Amino acid sequence: MEKIDLKDKKILFYLLQDSRQSSSKIGKKVGQSKELVSYRIKRMIDRGIIKKFTTIIDDTKFGCFGLTYYYKFDNINPSIRNEMINLLVDSKYTRFVALTEGKYDMIVWFYLADQEIFINFYDKFLRNYRKYLAKQFLTGDLGVEFFSYDFLLSDKPRKTLHIKSKKSDTKYIPLEKFDNQDILILKELAKNPRIQIIEIAKKIGNSAITIKSRIQKLIDKKIIFGFSG
Repeated sequence: MEKIDLKDKKILFYLLQDSRQSSSKIGKKVGQSKELVSYRIKRMIDRGIIKKFTTIIDDTKFGCFGLTYYYKFDNINPSIRNEMINLLVDSKYTRFVALTEGKYDMIVWFYLADQEIFINFYDKFLRNYRKYLAKQFLTGDLGVEFFSYDFLLSDKPRKTLHIKSKKSDTKYIPLEKFDNQDILILKELAKNPRIQIIEIAKKIGNSAITIKSRIQKLIDKKIIFGFSG
């Protein structure tokens, strides 16, 4: 297990609160220079402590929704189980796949914008693996709770954000109006929340001031919930 010192933990704490914070801003909070903060962040990335940075986007604003399935396995061997899990993990329709203990063995959160396309995928999935599933339970709502990661600095984590995805009975219907610039900005932020505004501006052909304003509007509308590690 990789060991990190208190200074690294403090940096991680603030990156998890808002990964778009500059090294200079984090440095002021932890009492280090921006150069040292940048060095420590890069070192944690190189050591695999930081895997990636995340932009938390509310997909329901695009008319998308989530379906959560709970599964109980039946007469499944490790090879088939791994094959099924890998298929689900690699699928563009899944947000997460979790193995559990207790009443159910696996939970899968499916993400979709077009019900018909998803149904075709799921029918094929059931044709291949139905005989290995003793039972399945579906819920159209999923609550996701994000914690403040106080455990890095204390033993009492506290909840800071709650997102709930609701099942829709319609096909893809945009609930917000987006132009191509907004979509391009969201794509860049999804790939790397720490990307500099000037870099986004160069990539999509707009001014840094406009990009900064658009990002703030996406945050104000709660299309972007936040940025984390």
